[in-house]
Amino acid sequence: MTFVTVIYGRGERWDAANAFNDQIGIMGHAEFLRARYADGTLYCGGPFADDAGGVAIYRCLDRDAVAALVATDPCVAGGLLTAEIHPMWLPFPATTAHATAASDT
Repeated sequence: MTFVTVIYGRGERWDAANAFNDQIGIMGHAEFLRARYADGTLYCGGPFADDAGGVAIYRCLDRDAVAALVATDPCVAGGLLTAEIHPMWLPFPATTAHATAASDT
């Protein structure tokens, strides 16, 4: 299976005075990601704990398809977020057992 990682960062419209969740328009990004998760395109992702951005791993698309998709994210299109795109291999996929063990620590 092919995966593409997107590293989201602070764009030119990022307000340094506000935390990630307080950025104007950030909920549009959250809705975009929820829709991608619901349609099965988004494998996993989330914000970094230090407010430096976040990561999303998309499945079954090539780099160009993910670039076109991410360009429709309102926060990327509006300049609030940047998107750095990298194809990747996933030789160590998470399993339910791994996720459960990690959440217990």
